[in-house]
Amino acid sequence: MKKLILGIALMALGVLGVIALLVSAMLSPLNPWTYNGVSGWWGCLLGMEMTLPFYSFLVLSAVGLGLALWGVFQKK
Repeated sequence: MKKLILGIALMALGVLGVIALLVSAMLSPLNPWTYNGVSGWWGCLLGMEMTLPFYSFLVLSAVGLGLALWGVFQKK
């Protein structure tokens, strides 16, 4: 049960982090970025050098999902 709760919490934190980064990229028309010809939200993340936190939050949510699934399907 503890693995399930920890997994859900980690997954929620990772998803919220990814959403926060994407919202900050979407609200960037006031300061548009073009990074080596890449525009849009990915160009904005590259221009603000936020790809490492983006990948970190994605990995955190994947680890949380793995822990939650492990907690659900664990034999007692």
